[in-house]
Amino acid sequence: MSDQPDPIAIIGCSCRLPGNVRNATNFWTLLSSGQWEECSTEPPISRGFDRMHPESVGYIKHGGWLGPEGVEDFDAKFFGIPPGEAEVLRPNSRIALELTWEALENAGIQPSALRGKNVSVSIAMGAEDGWDLRRFAEDGREAFDHNWAQNSDPSAVAGRVSHFFDFHGAIGTVSGACASGVNALEYGTNSFVAQGAELAVVGALATHFTPAPFLWASSVGVASCRGRCSAFSDQADGYLPSEGAVFFILKKAAQARCNGDCIYALIPSITLRHNGFTQTLTSPSADRQASQLRESLSAANISAGDVVLHEAHGTGTILGDMIELEAIKNVYNVSREDPLYLTSSKTIVGHCQAAAALVGVLKVILCIVHRTIPPHHIEPYPDLKDGIIRVPIRPICVGNDRPFIATVSALGFTGGAGSIVLQEPPRPSVASLPSYRHYLLPFSGKTKAALRTSMDSVGHWIKTCDCSIQELSVILSLTREHHRERKAFVVQSLREALACLGLTAPGGSLICTRADDSGGYGSECSDAPDIRELASSSSHPLATLAYMYETGRDLDFSLAYCRSMIPAHLLRSFPTYPFERERYWRYPPSRPKPEVAGFSLPSPVSVSCPDSDATGRDSDSNTSHLSVQSVSAIVSKLLHQEMVEIDPRASVFDLGINSLSSIELAQSLSRGFSRTISVGDLYRLSTISSIYDFLVGRSGYSSVCTQGHLDALIEKFSAPFRHFPQDAHRRPNRESETTIVLTGATGFLGSRILSRLLRMQSVKVVCPVRGSHPARLDQVFGARGLDRDVLQHALQHGTLRVVTTSGLGDPLLGCSDEVHQNILGSVDVIIHCAWKVDFNHHLPGFEADLAGVRSLAEVAVRSRKTPKLYFITSFSASFGYEGVSVPEVPLDCKIGHALSQGYAVSKLAAEYILYGLRDRYPGRFALGIVRVGQICGDSRSGGWNTNEMIPMVLRSIFALGMVPRALPDVSWVPVDVCADAICDFVSDALCERRQALMVYNVANPEIVAWPTVVRYAASALDCPMPRMVDLGEYIKALEAFEKSLNADELLVRRLLPSLKEAATTSGFPSRYCPLDVRESLKFSPSLSNCPVIDEEFVRLLMHNMSGVSVEVCQGSPQALVGSDTVSGVQYAFVFGPWAGTVTSWPSDLAYNRILERLFARAEQERSEPCITDDRTHGTTQNALQFQLRALAYQLFNVERLSRTGIRPSLVTGYCFGEFAAAIIGGRASEADVVKVLVQRDLAIRTSRHKKTVRDISLDADGGREDTAAMLNVFLSAAIVQRHLILIGAELDIAIHAGPMHTIISGCPAAISRAEAYFLARQLPCKLIATDIPFHSKQMNGAVDLLRQLLGEARPVSSSDKCIYLSGLTGNVLSKGSLAMAYWMRHMREPVRFSECMQVLHRMRHSESGSASTAGWTFVDMGPGMALTSIVGRYQWEDFQLVSVDQCLHHSHPLDKLSPLIRHTRDDPPPKTAEPAISLSRSNSLQDPMLCESNTPASRTLQTGLRMVKSLGTHLHTDVHELKIPSPPLTAAPLPVENNDTLKSAFLSTMSDLFRYAPESDRTLLRGTFIGLGIDSLSFVRLSQALRDKTGRTLPASAYTSGACIEDILRNL
Repeated sequence: MSDQPDPIAIIGCSCRLPGNVRNATNFWTLLSSGQWEECSTEPPISRGFDRMHPESVGYIKHGGWLGPEGVEDFDAKFFGIPPGEAEVLRPNSRIALELTWEALENAGIQPSALRGKNVSVSIAMGAEDGWDLRRFAEDGREAFDHNWAQNSDPSAVAGRVSHFFDFHGAIGTVSGACASGVNALEYGTNSFVAQGAELAVVGALATHFTPAPFLWASSVGVASCRGRCSAFSDQADGYLPSEGAVFFILKKAAQARCNGDCIYALIPSITLRHNGFTQTLTSPSADRQASQLRESLSAANISAGDVVLHEAHGTGTILGDMIELEAIKNVYNVSREDPLYLTSSKTIVGHCQAAAALVGVLKVILCIVHRTIPPHHIEPYPDLKDGIIRVPIRPICVGNDRPFIATVSALGFTGGAGSIVLQEPPRPSVASLPSYRHYLLPFSGKTKAALRTSMDSVGHWIKTCDCSIQELSVILSLTREHHRERKAFVVQSLREALACLGLTAPGGSLICTRADDSGGYGSECSDAPDIRELASSSSHPLATLAYMYETGRDLDFSLAYCRSMIPAHLLRSFPTYPFERERYWRYPPSRPKPEVAGFSLPSPVSVSCPDSDATGRDSDSNTSHLSVQSVSAIVSKLLHQEMVEIDPRASVFDLGINSLSSIELAQSLSRGFSRTISVGDLYRLSTISSIYDFLVGRSGYSSVCTQGHLDALIEKFSAPFRHFPQDAHRRPNRESETTIVLTGATGFLGSRILSRLLRMQSVKVVCPVRGSHPARLDQVFGARGLDRDVLQHALQHGTLRVVTTSGLGDPLLGCSDEVHQNILGSVDVIIHCAWKVDFNHHLPGFEADLAGVRSLAEVAVRSRKTPKLYFITSFSASFGYEGVSVPEVPLDCKIGHALSQGYAVSKLAAEYILYGLRDRYPGRFALGIVRVGQICGDSRSGGWNTNEMIPMVLRSIFALGMVPRALPDVSWVPVDVCADAICDFVSDALCERRQALMVYNVANPEIVAWPTVVRYAASALDCPMPRMVDLGEYIKALEAFEKSLNADELLVRRLLPSLKEAATTSGFPSRYCPLDVRESLKFSPSLSNCPVIDEEFVRLLMHNMSGVSVEVCQGSPQALVGSDTVSGVQYAFVFGPWAGTVTSWPSDLAYNRILERLFARAEQERSEPCITDDRTHGTTQNALQFQLRALAYQLFNVERLSRTGIRPSLVTGYCFGEFAAAIIGGRASEADVVKVLVQRDLAIRTSRHKKTVRDISLDADGGREDTAAMLNVFLSAAIVQRHLILIGAELDIAIHAGPMHTIISGCPAAISRAEAYFLARQLPCKLIATDIPFHSKQMNGAVDLLRQLLGEARPVSSSDKCIYLSGLTGNVLSKGSLAMAYWMRHMREPVRFSECMQVLHRMRHSESGSASTAGWTFVDMGPGMALTSIVGRYQWEDFQLVSVDQCLHHSHPLDKLSPLIRHTRDDPPPKTAEPAISLSRSNSLQDPMLCESNTPASRTLQTGLRMVKSLGTHLHTDVHELKIPSPPLTAAPLPVENNDTLKSAFLSTMSDLFRYAPESDRTLLRGTFIGLGIDSLSFVRLSQALRDKTGRTLPASAYTSGACIEDILRNL
């Protein structure tokens, strides 16, 4: 780096050095005291040199060693590293993670603020740590486990830092021997220029886990016998090898000053050079060293006489020091007023090798901060005691009359050399602190223990530092991460702060503290009011903020403080996060060192087994030495868990064995027991004890559940709880708000129940969820078409609390103690929906679910109220009841009642476990058992969970031509009806206080025969009635089909294990007892209105299962706006943006009337009169006027067409055009649209600091010319996306305008950079003159403001008038009004106009071959002809838009618009390059159900339904790849011309390889490979299997791209 106008600043640092140095303050104390003896000691026992090489003990008497922090002891939980991996994690990685966190805190930067940012990481390391050698020496061949590679490769150190902190910048692990640190610093500084980094993390590490460096230094005579580096002294006798680690945070100086960062020093220049050819590779050169120093000074524009301090390499080797001193004198022995001081940190801490250079830099910046040079602490050469170049023998104070400039040299023994110039920064101006009466002090930690330790540390810091209460509040608020565990105090002074922290007696003026129920912090201040009381009474404004902070809300402290208010000396000395380190160290080993001489891979898991069998039963001779503990040992080895933590009765899959590790487990067990066990066997056996019985040839495992098994389970899980609670803790349920705990909220049924509960008054819902909970719930709601607005509103207003659980069967429900206590104190109702839906598992595999039932019952028993627990069970648990129907009462506990499968029997067991616990603890909780019949798809959309058995069977009708005969008659209840019924039961019980035990049956009151429903399904699929066959024949057909064809849609294959099991035992039941619902109907109006399972409803379900992502319009066909009654032509209205091509507005009275109405509505929505009265043609007073004029123009055109009887059957819009489409399509009222437009205008102007904006509606076709926030790129969206990654700017794809037309959006600077990028590569692009970056992340601020402005506004109810094709999704939308959230998404998310046009294009041909169908005419509704121009670029010869005037000027559409009307079956189709679509084998798209009515409106509905059916799963297919070829009859890969076929192939491959059973295909396809838990090796297997099936190959980049799988498959 050389002579940059904006130098790089060091703004943060952290370190670990010998002498127990853990931070920069410790290091300065050590440098000042000179206690070098603390840094020169014998090797710690943890290094294990005496075991690895006993002969080395005599040679290694001294060294500089790091303490246990980050080496042996590590906070693995903080960094999310499993214990098993933490044990073998390279210590350099541990140290790097800790020091990066500490350096960021030292810089006053919250680590979470950098997530996703362009932050580079460069780390210097050498080979001296010898971690690989150490592991191999200790573990032998067992060292090569699945953690080996990521801990062996040095690059993983930098990679792990970026991974944990989510940095997206460049990474590099560099090595240049003793000059490595300079290389890392150069890499980091260059990343700002070459990579556009916002911030850089630079570090250097040296650790020793092999004696090799010491033995080498001793053997060649460069190791100091005294154990000290005596640089530039007659006492020099070699160097002391040391460990060390130093990390810096770098930022551009100008940016650092702008952000208010505290700057340690500036780096004007860095130079890296090599000696070139010398006597030997390791021979230094004085001339080259001198030349490099001069070059560095010249690059920094600094003269040698201005340098105050030179930190030399100075190792203490006699020859090396003499040559370096010669070079220094050649450069600095010039005429100068003040001497140059020469030092070397190695005289104190030793030679830290790869970290040595950065240790020198750290010393220099501390000298600059203190303006003091510490003494050398060793007698220097006589000529260096005085003169121009001096070694300080006492502290030297550097006056403020001269700038502090220093240089640092680092010389690698392989010839590489580096020099750095450091300069004192300009003195910052500290902003004045605001003066308030009270201050908020926020404390946090990842755990309660860390929180307490942090509070202790800050309390002691307050006592030793001269800080004010204002400064303390600023530091805590702005510079520290705000973790989950929190406490907040509102105080007036430091005295009160110390009182809150329990370090002094409380003063009389104390306002509030956070009371700690456990008697911890704050309990001393018993006279202070509780913060909740203050918050509720609003007695102090900060109390509310404190309460919000403690309950997990994110507060924007920057509104009150700025970083420039923080004095540097306080920030740098403030305590960092107190890591809760535990010992993760496997050495010394507990077993003898393995032999490593003949290297051949052994069995992957080695276990020592007890001599006797724990079961006490005889075993055969081959396995007599093995026991259940042997299996546990193998499992514990794979999972890196202690054997004592593994319950032999637990399922190995619940313990953590997955699809990959199960392969390794099966192999290890087969070797250890000399008996083959397959992965399938593991899946069926499940528990460790069952696996053991199988391996020793016993019959301990049986797939048949007996009454004894059932009774044993019930007895086990209904046993008494420990420490029975006392009644004194109970209180009546009298609160106005009802708290409901709902499990399984992400499930098919649970998500609907949650959606209904969130709409109930005075209800608060608590949902225990695994994983990233709020995001996961939001994804589930979106995938299932549920109202995300309701979800977000509940989250924001606290009526929904989502808590993380490790598993309901774990202690405390798998939640934190605080969450568990909160539930115990507030719960009124528990609804338990969560259950593993897997029909292949046998009963032992559901023990975790049964443990969850027991845990929830324990919550009910221990609750401080008297809650009611509702358990959602299955009618499969009562199939075998002997009566006519299953009554709504508890049944006798008989195994024969349940279907013979683990799922059904486990549900039956759970029911009787709850009965037993209720009887054991009478009066402690009420119980409601809800037996649910077969749940089917949603009654409105048809959406059905295709992971259930019946959808799988019905979807396979077309492929197999048969269905099992012995399935129950149909009493399906739609999932939304079922959810509503359950909520009805809950509401009724809350209001009426029903009896303590209620049993409800939920099923359709009208039962339909199974063959009848099969006939309906076949009709919907347009295929013959399938054969009804017995189970054995069905299984054979499945197996044959699986072997011969690529049956992508054949999800029923997942059930093969359970079907085979049923066939080999008792088969399917010959009789299924239905549920009696007569009593339940009295409590549930929703169940009373359950739709009948007729042909129309089955057709809706089948359409959904075929992959169509739309909801068919329900209700009377007359409610739709019909087509032209004369011509039979179907019209699609396409509304455009304001194109800037309209030079004058209509003068028609009708237009003016519409415009007046819109302006009047707008005036009502605004508080200030921004709508002017000047409405002359062409006036451009403000942006909102343009939008209203464009909207009026579009509505006027609709009115003109309607006068001639032309009305739309379908509407869609381009960007702004969607507003008119929503009005005409009946999806939004005119009043709602105007409200959104007015408030959107205000939100945009406010978010842009009320800057005047000319036209906020110019999404793509007009606007200002002085700036450009959008750019046309005439390439496909997929290609543009790849270019955006290379550009690196913050840009988003805003509009999919066409197949080869994409519009990107971002800030003007980023757009300018993108334009230059594309033009430089001769790629066509064109700026769009608008300064509003619509459809990009730049709109986030405006979207948030719009959300606030709209508040609780709900759309006015409207009726659907025609098919609505959404420009936001590119698909047909479901029935109903558009929520306000739709328009917020419309501002931020990309517009998929190209996808909409492809849907319209396929409509032109989707019905060829159908009789009596109307053609389609596509009308450009304006303004102008912008859309006609855009679509004209598609080069579709058989498709075009016509103007409104063209429609009006033709007297008869059939006569004069014939080029636009598609042909019927009787006419030959036009010759086009695009083949027709074929959905079925017969190529027939005609549906007899759609030909019963000939009314115009009926034909509209018919066309819409037929369009949906014809399009099927082709909605995302490229227009040039529409034909679906017949599948080959050979085993060759199926050529995939259809995206949906590719999706199905992908899903079946996931099922085959990993047994993945997602909640819905759509949810799975929206995930990412890494998010689904697919590792890199599994991805390779998946890609190969997919290629074998389809001929398509997943690119390697797809694995790490982060793109959703659906997009990746679409681009193959």
